[in-house]
Amino acid sequence: MDEIIVSAPGKLILHGEHAVVYGKVALATSLNLRSYLRLTSSVDEDNVSLSLPDINIKKTWTTESLQNLFKDVHVDEISQNCLNESLVDVIKEFTEFKDEWTTRDLAIVSFLYMYRCIAVTDGHYPAFNLKIASSLPISAGLGSSAAFSVAMATAFLILTKKLNAENIKHNTTEIIDITENNDDTPSQKKLKLDTEFVKKSSNSVKISSKQDDDHANRNHFSDQDLDLINQWAFISEKIIHGTPSGVDNSLSTNGGFITYQKKLQGVPKIEKLQGVPNIRVLLINSMVPRSTKALVAGVRQKYDKFPSVFGPIMDSIESTSLQSKKILEQLAMTETPELMKSLEELIKINRCLLDAIGVGHKDLDQIYRVLQTHGLPCKLTGAGGGGCAFAILRQDTSEDFLKEITKDLSSHGYQCWETSIGGAGVTIHKKADGQYQNEAQFPKTLFD
Repeated sequence: MDEIIVSAPGKLILHGEHAVVYGKVALATSLNLRSYLRLTSSVDEDNVSLSLPDINIKKTWTTESLQNLFKDVHVDEISQNCLNESLVDVIKEFTEFKDEWTTRDLAIVSFLYMYRCIAVTDGHYPAFNLKIASSLPISAGLGSSAAFSVAMATAFLILTKKLNAENIKHNTTEIIDITENNDDTPSQKKLKLDTEFVKKSSNSVKISSKQDDDHANRNHFSDQDLDLINQWAFISEKIIHGTPSGVDNSLSTNGGFITYQKKLQGVPKIEKLQGVPNIRVLLINSMVPRSTKALVAGVRQKYDKFPSVFGPIMDSIESTSLQSKKILEQLAMTETPELMKSLEELIKINRCLLDAIGVGHKDLDQIYRVLQTHGLPCKLTGAGGGGCAFAILRQDTSEDFLKEITKDLSSHGYQCWETSIGGAGVTIHKKADGQYQNEAQFPKTLFD
C-alpha cells in the first residue's frame, strides 16, 4: 500500500451568523488552517488503527473483529446518499460508550462507518494505520469535524480506487511552499505566518495571490470526484452532528467562498463566488467555550418576544452578507484600498448588530479593543458567546505589525493565527525529491 497524505481546510463564517437560522443569507469561506491525514500500511497485517492526537484518541481493531461486526451488512444497504441508521446503531453498540455521546465518541463511530462503507470492497477488509492531526482549533466553530470527514472520505476513496486515478496520478500542476523558515506549527499559542504559495506549471511560475475559478485541488479531482467526496463527508457529518447544514463539508471539499441560505422547504440555496482572491486574515481564539445550541435558543427567545425589533436586525445582518459578496466579486477583478475599506466597515457594522442580539462576550470585547488600538476592525465568527473572532488584513500588512498585535493579544491569554481564506479545498500532498508538498505546514504529530 502506498502512503496517502491528504488535507482539508476549515471554514470561516464572514457574515450571517444567527440570521441564517431565520432564512437569511450567510457568507462563508474556506480557512487555510487544515486537518492532515496520513494513511500507511499496518505493521501487523491484521490490525486497523485510528489515531487522533488532537482529541487523545488511539484505537486498534483486528480485521477479524471488524468482519464479525459487519457480517450482516449487505452491499445494497450502503450508499453515499443516505445514512444507514441501523449500521450506526450496530457500531455504537460495538464501541460500548457509556452515557452521553460526545463528539469524540462519534468521531470513532464515523471512522468505523466510513471504513465499512468505503474501505471494505468485495469482502476485503484492509489493514492500515490512519492518523489525522490538525492545525485547526478543535470545537471552536471552524469546521474541524468537516475537515476530518472530508480528509477521511478522500483517503478511503483513493485507497479503494473509487476516484479518477488518472487525475490523481498524473496531475501536472503542483502547489509548492516557498516559505524558507516555518519550523513551528499553527497550533501553538503564538502568531503563525501562513505560507505563500506558488502555482507551478510546465510553462510558467507565478505567485498565486488570486485563486483560479478552479482551485488547485481540481488538478487532482474531477467535479465528479469532489461530489462523491462531499456526499460521503456529509454522511460522516450526520453521524457526528445529527442535522448539519452541509455548508462545512462543502467548503472543506471545494474551497473558495459561498453564500448559503436555508429554505423552509427543500434543499438550501448555495451559490459559489467565482475568482475571488485569497484574503489574509488574523484569527483570534478567545479560549472561551460556548454552547451553540444555547446561544441560538437565547436569540430565538428574544426574537419571539420582540419580533419587530429583531426582524430588522436580522435583515441588516443579511445585508452585510450581500454587500460583502458584491465587494468580493469586485475584488475578483481588482483590489483597491476603497474596496478593502468597505469590507472593514461592514465588519464593524455587523459586530454591533451581533452585540445587539446578545451573542457578544467580555473577552470578545477585549479582543475588539486591542485590535482597535492597532486600527483593525474585527468581529466574532460562528455562534459567539466566546469562540473565535477575525480581522481582515491588507496585503501590505507587515510581519512586525502583526507581531506587535499578537504580543498584545497573547498578554490577555488569547491564541492567534495569521492565515488566509478562500483557498483550496481537499488536497493530495504528493512526494517529490523525498519531501511532501507543503510539508513545512504539516503538524509535527502527523509523523510521531
